[in-house]
Amino acid sequence: MSSSSAPSETPDEVLARFDRAGGPVDLTDVAEALRAGAAEGEPELWKADRLAAEIRPYPGNPSPWGGYFGPRFSATYENGEVVDSPPLAAVDADVLDAWRLRADGLTTPTLKAHYADLIWDLGPKVLTGARREPHFARLAIDAYRAASGVPSEQRLHAFMRLRRALGLAIQLDDQALVDAIRAEILQLHGVALSEGELWWQAYDILTEQRKSGLTEAERTHLVADLETVLAGYADAADPKRFDVHFVERTGERLIKHYRQLKQSSDEKRIHAIIARAREHHASRAEALAASSVLNDSMESYRKAGLADDVERVRRLMQAKVRGARDQMAEISQEVRISFDEVEAFQARIVEGTVVDAFARIGAEFMLRRAQLEEQLATIGDAAPLMAMIPQQIMGEDHVVATVGSIEDDPYGRVLRHAHFSLSMNTPWLGWALEAAIEHYQLHAGHFVAWSNRAGLFGDGALLSDGLEAWFEGDHVKAVHVLVPQIERGFRSLMGLIGRPTSKPHPKFKGAQVAVTMGDGLYSKETVAALGQHGPDLAVHLATLYADPRGPNLRNEVAHGLLARDQMEQQTVLWLVQTVVLLGLWRAPGAAATAEGKASS
Repeated sequence: MSSSSAPSETPDEVLARFDRAGGPVDLTDVAEALRAGAAEGEPELWKADRLAAEIRPYPGNPSPWGGYFGPRFSATYENGEVVDSPPLAAVDADVLDAWRLRADGLTTPTLKAHYADLIWDLGPKVLTGARREPHFARLAIDAYRAASGVPSEQRLHAFMRLRRALGLAIQLDDQALVDAIRAEILQLHGVALSEGELWWQAYDILTEQRKSGLTEAERTHLVADLETVLAGYADAADPKRFDVHFVERTGERLIKHYRQLKQSSDEKRIHAIIARAREHHASRAEALAASSVLNDSMESYRKAGLADDVERVRRLMQAKVRGARDQMAEISQEVRISFDEVEAFQARIVEGTVVDAFARIGAEFMLRRAQLEEQLATIGDAAPLMAMIPQQIMGEDHVVATVGSIEDDPYGRVLRHAHFSLSMNTPWLGWALEAAIEHYQLHAGHFVAWSNRAGLFGDGALLSDGLEAWFEGDHVKAVHVLVPQIERGFRSLMGLIGRPTSKPHPKFKGAQVAVTMGDGLYSKETVAALGQHGPDLAVHLATLYADPRGPNLRNEVAHGLLARDQMEQQTVLWLVQTVVLLGLWRAPGAAATAEGKASS
């Protein structure tokens, strides 16, 4: 149906055109027709119907208004102000009265359900002290049920309307009505299953609604249907039917079901089916994609308790990762920096005393978590697709880490962005250290004296050896000496702020082992004890030393995984910056200097 309306039409005439058409009505078409009419005529005359068409449902989640219906869109500005379009304040008593007339007078189920449901959901929010009006909830239920039975209606819309009808019946506490709607959902499920589509909808609706009245027999029947669907999509012998994504989606539901029943054998059985499907899917993919899928397959085999298959797939994945590395192409972008910019930057670094220079190098190059999160939010707005796509980090022969979307894995994305920020800042760090060394005629002893002010590195002898190696250009030695010393320094810092520096041995009763850098950095209590900049120091050190989503230097060195060509000047620069950064910390008793300045 055309959504245009002649200027001479009234709101009644526009809605009458849709109401007479019969069959499903697209509310988007109605909204366009009403907006066009409002632009030509008196805005107040069109207000109630235009609002009804622009206010949309939020199925499955509370709307910004805390119910089923909400604004067409909602935005929150940096100052915290929330702007809705249309705003809830636009709905008043007169609008509700107009909606009541529409709900009682319209005949097309889609329109009738919409107006009636608006009154039920928004009435108490608009009129202080007003009670819900059950008459309109029942009108909406009847209309939703009628709309779901229209033969030409898409199945998904039918399920959505029955979902809402069930929710309204539960709100009315009408068990007979709940039972009737549940029966209709199960009937629609049978039709959808026979057509090979939307086989999960009935299961999701009836298990997510705790008061749906789903009987054990009905639940068992739905689970059996899911098992049948799973077997069909997991059949590797039928390439036309095989679909790893449907296997995963069906399997996730069955795993949750069996976990709730504490049926661990069935839970493991489903994990094994998913694992085999992923492995088969990987066998048909190129190395880069296959390595990712095999990593997931290995995890599913682990959850299934199949240790031999875990190791077998691990070997397959290692071979695929090696092949994937050959498929990867380097992506680079040139950044031009003028000599004048560098000179001005270096001049600022060496303003004042050598203490000022050390403080700038330590503090200004420390990552700031809030800034990283703000930058990620900007990236998410500018490139929403990139913000949604997961990332995988490849090692020599294995998947090092998987990073989810900004929404699903915010801290993982912070660490990846932190890694990128470190790379971009490396030249500037080199110029800063170069300027300080040249201007103040520094040698390794000066760095040791600054960094070990609080005694974090014991007598400082090994710290001195590592810094001397840096000055001499022996980067391999510098890495192997400084990385363990940095972990020692951070552990000493943990002790100074009252956090434990040892923990029970995982295998030997009565024995203790030193806590690792990761233990401290991922402890909320430790981060809080570090004070105002605890989150900044934690993300800085975690990115560099203790998380696979960054360089992970502590673990790479400890396990002999850091290649010789990675032990280069750029890596050592950040080790030096870290010891300088740790030198900023002063014990609480020394929080005020002789000049009365607060300690960093």
